[in-house]
Amino acid sequence: MARLINDIIHTRIQNIFLFIIFPLIFGSIFKLCQPFLQIYFDFLFYFLYYYDTICLIGFNFLLTFFTHKEEIMRYDFGNVYKEIRESKGLTQEDVCGSVLSRTSLSKIESGKTTPKYENMEFLLQQINMTFEEFDYICHLYQPSQRAEIIQSYLNMSSILGTSELEKLFQKCQDYLKTHHDLPIEEISDMLEVVIYIRQHGTGELSNHTEQIVKKLWRKIEKQDTWYESDLKILNTILFRFPIEHLHLITGKILQRLEVYKNYQHLYDLRMAILLNLSTIYLYNQDRNMCKQICYTLLEDAKNKKSYDRLAICYVRIGICTYDSKLIQKGFSLLELTDETSMLSHLQKEVENYYQPKEI
Repeated sequence: MARLINDIIHTRIQNIFLFIIFPLIFGSIFKLCQPFLQIYFDFLFYFLYYYDTICLIGFNFLLTFFTHKEEIMRYDFGNVYKEIRESKGLTQEDVCGSVLSRTSLSKIESGKTTPKYENMEFLLQQINMTFEEFDYICHLYQPSQRAEIIQSYLNMSSILGTSELEKLFQKCQDYLKTHHDLPIEEISDMLEVVIYIRQHGTGELSNHTEQIVKKLWRKIEKQDTWYESDLKILNTILFRFPIEHLHLITGKILQRLEVYKNYQHLYDLRMAILLNLSTIYLYNQDRNMCKQICYTLLEDAKNKKSYDRLAICYVRIGICTYDSKLIQKGFSLLELTDETSMLSHLQKEVENYYQPKEI
């Protein structure tokens, strides 16, 4: 009986706690936590509602993070070389011949030693690969950030407008925040000049742009020899030289271009410099210099089958030699190739600078 009464009392205490005290405690806690619970349930609702989108964003983030061009780079050059060699079915004996020992190649491929330039050049020749392609493979078949900037700059002549140039300039700025790289600094400076010219013309420069031009010229002014990068700078700032000063350096420019005549990589730059020189001399009424430069450019344009530049040469030589037939020859070539914009530009040049010779 006592046990029964004890069980009844115990059960009633449990019921009182379960149905009266616990709800009171839970209710008080709920009331205190209600704002936080509301936030939690809202978050849960939106998370579930936008689950697919969140997953996609997360995936894209991971993809970007793990494929960032500067982050992913194989530095085990020797092992990369070994993989390429073996994929081509070449043994160490095939590659080395009598020039390099197998021991030396083994050390290179295992990363125990870094090859000298001449040895690496030889090894790449043996697998019929350029330094550029090998670097591309080491970057997991993606151009490095630096290579991408340089390549975009080399293709600058095909970029219309300024928006793409401004994006390239910003890429340079972003890259230079984490890298000390003099060539990219030069590209950044040259881009800034080109962007300004495209937006405002070659008349008066802003003080900032003028300072950049002077800075670029100071870099190469006192050099005895100009190389490819120096010629690129010259091509960017030629228009700022007084005609008297341009006369003083034209001989040196033409001499360096002649040295690089058979260097195919520089062919487009060579023609661009000659074209710009001819433009400056024509606009300054120096017909002899314009004619001389156009004859040089004429041969390059024929070899390259660059019909627009060939037409420019015909027209400008015609202007300088008072030859209306040669001018018409240039016009006809542009009409055949549907170069209407260039045709219109050259027609204005003829109007401004051509004076028929009096008989």
